[in-house]
Amino acid sequence: MKLIISDYNRKKITEILKIYREIRKASEVFEKENHVFCPEGCGFCCNSTEVDGTILGALPLAHFLLKISDNKTINSILEKLNDLDERSPCFFFRKDSDIDWKGRCSVYKYRLLVCRLFGFYRRKDKHGKYITGTCRILKNNYHSFDSKNCIAPGIADFSTRFTSIGSDSETKLIPINLAIKNAIEYLQFDMMKEALKRQ
Repeated sequence: MKLIISDYNRKKITEILKIYREIRKASEVFEKENHVFCPEGCGFCCNSTEVDGTILGALPLAHFLLKISDNKTINSILEKLNDLDERSPCFFFRKDSDIDWKGRCSVYKYRLLVCRLFGFYRRKDKHGKYITGTCRILKNNYHSFDSKNCIAPGIADFSTRFTSIGSDSETKLIPINLAIKNAIEYLQFDMMKEALKRQ
């Protein structure tokens, strides 16, 4: 189903998806060059209660959900998101077993910016030099990984581009489930405005 949203928001979503494709390419290059890969079926980062996102970063996911779901399903998703504690793991994370880190994202193709840079990320050390930080699972799996000489893509590289696409409120970091909920409601409001224009 084609969603009737404003050209302004359609362009924003197109730009975000373009950035997400660039992140995928940069991450793939880093993985291949350094032979560092997230273990298959790993959801260690996704199961965290400290994941933040932005409304802007959640717009492609919100657009996808509104496109494939009827009103009843969307309202059910919004109710469930609303009922979650502020610091719950992402609503779309599906655990595969009793092992904390085993699981998967049920909306992987439309995951948010931070989710695309989990596992390894560029950061500054105490001397202000860039190093690659890794999650606990990768640290345990790759003891010989040289974090000082293998520099991963950085969140800052891509998040600064986000600020040129959206407003301050859209690019402010908030708990991931709230970001997704707000993005859905934002697009619903946009759709309503567009529908009224066409009457």
